[in-house]
Amino acid sequence: MRASRRVVGLLRGAVLPQHVSLVTGEGALLRALARLVRDEDPDVLMGWDVRRQGLGYALERADTLGLKPPLIRSLGRTP
Repeated sequence: MRASRRVVGLLRGAVLPQHVSLVTGEGALLRALARLVRDEDPDVLMGWDVRRQGLGYALERADTLGLKPPLIRSLGRTP
């Protein structure tokens, strides 16, 4: 991860402050996603069309890039 900063007032009506992280590429972005999910440890991930366009797409890209360990493993709680 190259840089990280706090941004206040980026989205009107949003819960502030928002955290913005800058990464060097697609692989770094997907690893940052896995780290965020691991650190926040949510019980449920929800979104619109998560299987095809959200997490499903991220999982496909991670597989195409050959990320190790696989993103699906990094997002789960199993070792």
